Amino acid sequence: MNPSTINYLLEIIGLASDVASGVLTGDAKKDAQLSTALVTIIQKTLAAHEAILGEPIDPSRLKPFEPL
Repeated sequence: MNPSTINYLLEIIGLASDVASGVLTGDAKKDAQLSTALVTIIQKTLAAHEAILGEPIDPSRLKPFEPL
């Protein structure tokens, strides 16, 4: 893994930890921070995908989750 990929992963893990902590504590004051962290996770994930594969995610391949 290249250094930029590792940086993306560490940032995403840190943000996910913040979100999990806020959800578990139920701290209402953190709602805006949680929303911002979730959006940032999505942005970092898209950036990591493009950095690793060299192309953006193909929106036509995104499908809603279907339970088994």
